[in-house]
Amino acid sequence: MFPDFSNRTLFGIHNPSERITLVFWNILLTTLTLIGNLIILLGTCKFRALRLDKISVVLIQNIAVTDILSAMSYHYNVASLVANGAVYPRVVCVISNGLQFTVTVSAAFLICSLHITKLHSLRYPLRNRLWTKKCAVVIVIAVYTLSLLMFAARIVAHRDALYFDYRVYGCLMNHLKVKKTWLDTAYLTVILVPCVVIVFTNIILIVMVRLTNGKINLRGAVVALYVGIVFLVSYSPM
Repeated sequence: MFPDFSNRTLFGIHNPSERITLVFWNILLTTLTLIGNLIILLGTCKFRALRLDKISVVLIQNIAVTDILSAMSYHYNVASLVANGAVYPRVVCVISNGLQFTVTVSAAFLICSLHITKLHSLRYPLRNRLWTKKCAVVIVIAVYTLSLLMFAARIVAHRDALYFDYRVYGCLMNHLKVKKTWLDTAYLTVILVPCVVIVFTNIILIVMVRLTNGKINLRGAVVALYVGIVFLVSYSPM
């Protein structure tokens, strides 16, 4: 039987000091995330701090945007901790859950695209010159379009299965109430495929960095490797 995690008496945090500690911790993480990603956006847009190819720069900028949106979506959890319950209407709960899902999918595909384009540029450096900023824009638009479509489908198909969970003070899905459809297979594919690609491309990038021993410009490869590892580590608990 699926436990009723929406029961505040059983699963809520009744000690105010514990909730305050979690509130300040979430605010600290959100603030650091916003500052770090804003520095990336400012550095790449105004000062052009990253000396990488145009495609990598555009993809990294949009990865920073998805990270900012992800951090902002946790405002719902912070407000719920302060109020010790669901403070917003249910529609906000549904949108918050959908936004977190959407930005996670977008980030995964953007990092996946960053790794693939970087491997292509290292393997075929001359062909890489044919890739323009417009190519990166097309990739970004395609990723956001796919993510928004999945977001809309998730809300339409599973909005009744979403509930307020006191374990995370946020909106989660009761999978026992979800009617298994092709959408569930699509969700699983959308989440797992880019992560598998990121893992394998990380391995390939590590091998290339070790084998070349500085014979080619690996700055972009190291940046892509770092971004991929950070993504996998940060989302592994999910």
